[in-house]
Amino acid sequence: ADLTKRINELEVSTAESAMKLAETTASLDNLNSFNSELSQRVSSLEEDKAGLEKSNASIVDELTVKNSLIEKLQSKLDSTDAELLSFKTESATQVDSLNQKISDLSTTLKEKDDELVKLIATANALRHDASSSDEQIKVLTDKNEKLSYERDLEKDRADQLAQTSSENESSLCQKL
Repeated sequence: ADLTKRINELEVSTAESAMKLAETTASLDNLNSFNSELSQRVSSLEEDKAGLEKSNASIVDELTVKNSLIEKLQSKLDSTDAELLSFKTESATQVDSLNQKISDLSTTLKEKDDELVKLIATANALRHDASSSDEQIKVLTDKNEKLSYERDLEKDRADQLAQTSSENESSLCQKL
């Protein structure tokens, strides 16, 4: 009984060893295949390296030519910078002047708007006042229309100055 048990254990152990041997052999075959693939890849990479070294030499030549061109362009850029600085200064002065004019016209426009609001309020109050006469309403309406016309003129002038300022700023930005 002990011997049969021992024989069974040895048979199981032998089967397990055979299975492990088969697995190890398969793993070894896989490693050999992987090693072969790596060797082929290394050869391919060495060929690529040789090609890249040749390409690198011609790139260095091209780079030398391009560096020379960059130096010429830098010189041109430096001379253009002085012109640009002068233009910026002149344009900034013009923009400041136009902005001041716009500010002045905006103030005038606001004052006209305030007057118009007051006249409209007065006209509305007079319309509702039973004792006011049609003639007073006509005078206020005429003043209102006159102020509205003057306000529109001032607004048109402000819009024209704003457009000119915008064009000058766009021109400045394009030149920058």
